[in-house]
Amino acid sequence: MMGWGWGFFGGLWGLFWMLIFILILGAVIYAIIVLIRGLATGQQTQQPVQQPSEKHLEQEIRSLKSEIEEIKRLLSERKREEK
Repeated sequence: MMGWGWGFFGGLWGLFWMLIFILILGAVIYAIIVLIRGLATGQQTQQPVQQPSEKHLEQEIRSLKSEIEEIKRLLSERKREEK
């Protein structure tokens, strides 16, 4: 029968359990370090941010410019109607 006394540290079972304990402790410490680094740099750990392609950005800029022109046109029409 295995007890948790000094026998825990002796023999092959002792080496086995100490190895398991050290591996678990190392994994916990590693997880804490990764969490602290992530919080310190402000990175989100859930999803990586996808970088938009240059082509997509150019298309988005053109779309926004056309929307701005449309808004300017509508505002100028509204000003003419008020006069």
